[in-house]
Amino acid sequence: MFSACTDKKGLMKRVLSRIAAMSAIVLALPLAGVATASESQASGDGQYCSWLVGPAPADGGVSPVLANECSDVSPEDAQERMRTAASQGSTAARTALVDVPIMYWYEHTDFNNMGGAKGEFTTIFGSAGPCDGAGYRVEPTYWWKHNLSSIIGGSNCDFARLTNIALNSSQEFGIAGYYARYLGGFHDNVGLTQPHA
Repeated sequence: MFSACTDKKGLMKRVLSRIAAMSAIVLALPLAGVATASESQASGDGQYCSWLVGPAPADGGVSPVLANECSDVSPEDAQERMRTAASQGSTAARTALVDVPIMYWYEHTDFNNMGGAKGEFTTIFGSAGPCDGAGYRVEPTYWWKHNLSSIIGGSNCDFARLTNIALNSSQEFGIAGYYARYLGGFHDNVGLTQPHA
């Protein structure tokens, strides 16, 4: 009788120990995912980033990100880091025209010039050259989807079709010069950008 009771207590201890271990793993998974994602995206700390994107696939998918690097120093440092990453990356990244900036993303309205707040800044480079009628389709990171406030186009990217996070509403914006200093209903609500000529 004593040994049966001891076996039940031992079994119960092992079961509780395994449940505790599994609970710890389950609770840690979302935190691990957040940490990993935040390493490769803007954070709200005044960081500069450079992305190199490929052309959008014909099936309507998004442009692949061929290289993505950030710097706390300057946009130029972020671009140089991106060049280095691209030179060590895929064949598409190594042969890309990384001197073709197609969009500049700003965290704050009026291109980070309102209220003196230091905001995130990301330059998007297009590997297939300047924008044409089809353009690129660039999906912001989770952070940028909720913090993108103004855009400037470059390299013949005079317009951009923005789609909201829910992907149920789109609007055309002029992004040449100072037209997209405020994104209206797409302020901090951008699920997809499609810059084009």
